[in-house]
Amino acid sequence: MNYFINFLTVLANATHLLAANNARLYLLLSAVGLVSGAALWFASNVFGQLFYKPYRLTWGQHCLCGVLAMMMTLCIPLFAASTYLKPSFEAIISVWRDQLSNDRTWQYEQFNRQYYAVKKQGHEDFSHSPPPEQGGKSMPLTHPETIVSTSKMTAEAALENFRQNFPLLAIIINTSADLSAEAVSKDVQAYFKEHPNGIYPHAQGIQLAAAQLYTQLAPQIIRLIWLTRIGITGFIVLNYLLCLLWIGLSALKQIRIHSAHFK
Repeated sequence: MNYFINFLTVLANATHLLAANNARLYLLLSAVGLVSGAALWFASNVFGQLFYKPYRLTWGQHCLCGVLAMMMTLCIPLFAASTYLKPSFEAIISVWRDQLSNDRTWQYEQFNRQYYAVKKQGHEDFSHSPPPEQGGKSMPLTHPETIVSTSKMTAEAALENFRQNFPLLAIIINTSADLSAEAVSKDVQAYFKEHPNGIYPHAQGIQLAAAQLYTQLAPQIIRLIWLTRIGITGFIVLNYLLCLLWIGLSALKQIRIHSAHFK
C-alpha cells in the first residue's frame, strides 16, 4: 500500500507544481485531455459499429469510456508535469527531514540506542550522564570519534526510516548504501571550522541523510522522467485496448445472436 501512496504523492506533487508554475498550460493540457477523451469515447462507439452496424455501447461500456476520458484529462497534464519530478521528490524529502527532526519518539529511540553504544566505546565520561531509563536525556559528546559515530548512527537510522516510510522512493533513489564514516567526518570538521566553540548538533545526522538522498536523486531524474512518460502512455494505451477488445467481442456476440435469430 505504501508503494501506491508514494506513487500518487509524487505524481500529485508534480501536477501541483505544473499548475502553480504554469496555470495556463495546465488548463490547456487538461482541456486537450478532455477533448481527446471525448473523441475516443465517440470513436469507441464507431469501432463497435465496424463489426456490427446496429451496435450501440452498453451502459457499462459508456461508464468505462467516461472513466477513460477522465483519465485522459488527468494524464495529459501529468505527462508534461513529469518535468517537475525533481522538485517533487525534493519537496517530499524536505518534509520528511523536518518531520523526523521534530519526532520526539524517534529521537528518544535513537538516544537510547546510541547512549550504550557510546558508553561501550569508552571515550567519554558518563559519571554525570544517567542512562535513559533513569531519566537521562543527554550524553557526553566531546571526543571526535564519538561525534562521528553518533552522527553516522543517526544518519543511517534516518535512511532506514526513509526506506520504511517511502519504499518506492527509496528504490527509485537507490538508498541501499549507508553513509560513510568519511563523509560524516568531513561534515564534523566543516562544522567546527565554521563554529570553533560550538557543539555539533545531534540532529545533523538527519541533515546528512537528506543530503545523501538529494545527491543520489540528481543522476536519476532524466531516466525517471522518461520512465514516467512511458508508463503513462502505456497505461492509457493498455486500458483503451482492453476497452476496444470488450466492445469488439460484444459486437461479435450480437452478430452471432442476430444470425441465430434469423436461421
